[in-house]
Amino acid sequence: GINAEYGALLYLVPACLLSSFFTAFFRGELVELFSYTEELPEKKKKKETPKSSKPKKAAKSPKPAKNASAPVKKQEQKKASTAVTKTQNKASTAVTKTQKKASTAVTKTQNKASTPVTKTQNKASTPVAKTQKKVQASKTVAPKNKSHKSS
Repeated sequence: GINAEYGALLYLVPACLLSSFFTAFFRGELVELFSYTEELPEKKKKKETPKSSKPKKAAKSPKPAKNASAPVKKQEQKKASTAVTKTQNKASTAVTKTQKKASTAVTKTQNKASTPVTKTQNKASTPVAKTQKKVQASKTVAPKNKSHKSS
């Protein structure tokens, strides 16, 4: 029905009107809110309308001599280029230092993490190694000679 199609208007319009009203009220701008128009005031209208129908031509500025400004521009470009290069070098150095610090921190963390693992591996491998030595020792012992059958 109609309510379904215009349902949003039932809360959007009052919300917009009331929020504008209360904002103006608390700011003390109710008079400005109710006296608002989109037309320009008379003072501004007079300033914006041109007195003559002919548009004014822009005053031509004197052209600088080509030879005089060329060295200045090149010097300015060179200074700017040098400044940019110095800034890039500083940034690159800072990045390199940060990368070295991060790499060192990672290496230290890896070393700290691997030390307990190595100790645990050594503890676990010691009994295995002892057992392997015992097995090898028992295999290398010469078998006892039983009496030979004489014929």
